[in-house]
Amino acid sequence: MTVLGRFPGVSANEVCELTAMDKVRVSRGVARLLQFERIRRDSDPSDRRRSKLYLSDTGLEVYDQIIPVAHAYQDKLMADLDSDEMRTLEILLAKIESGVAAIGNEGFGLASGLDTEAHSRGTHAGRGRFNGHSSH
Repeated sequence: MTVLGRFPGVSANEVCELTAMDKVRVSRGVARLLQFERIRRDSDPSDRRRSKLYLSDTGLEVYDQIIPVAHAYQDKLMADLDSDEMRTLEILLAKIESGVAAIGNEGFGLASGLDTEAHSRGTHAGRGRFNGHSSH
């Protein structure tokens, strides 16, 4: 809902891109929000295969209630960070976000350096930190 509040008219695929969430999870979320009438789906007049998502009036009411709560929570989380620490955190989060975008664009296998063809043959090239070997 927060994505639709900030970016009215995005597609479900764009929600995936903006949030780095997988399509199944977004699709289920969209279905539930439609079921509870928190959002509406309109056909894109320029491309009928694409639909645009918007918060409904009820969805806007919920959005207006949750945003101040989310901001207060964020302020509380960040209260002990000084300005240099905040800048460092923003830089680190931007790097992580860039990595997430690369995975989304390339697919996990390519982005992580795995040889997907070798994997399908049963050989494992490109061991990483998740299986006990550091990649650095």
